[in-house]
Amino acid sequence: MTKSASTIKNIRKQHSPKFRQEALKLAERIGVAAATRELSLYESQLYNWRSKQQQQLSSSERENELAAENARLKRQLAIPVRGAKFRKACLGNLSGLFVLQHLLACRSRRP
Repeated sequence: MTKSASTIKNIRKQHSPKFRQEALKLAERIGVAAATRELSLYESQLYNWRSKQQQQLSSSERENELAAENARLKRQLAIPVRGAKFRKACLGNLSGLFVLQHLLACRSRRP
């Protein structure tokens, strides 16, 4: 018994990350349509690769921003606040947080 042509699976070609990078560079130089013709790819492949690359770059930028913000907040928390009542008042409600931020800003302005 032989298999008909419709039941044979098409093997998907896996492209290496290096090939993808080079294809994207080529597409930037000569355009997506010309690059796909030259590399025997579909335009949608290049567009998908490009969007994934941009997402990775933007997520790493966001991670850097969050790391910087975390470091800033840790520095602020490291500054001791005098008095247990004051600390409880500041941290107990949201308006106290603004008071604490104001005091920290005033401290940083002092020479």
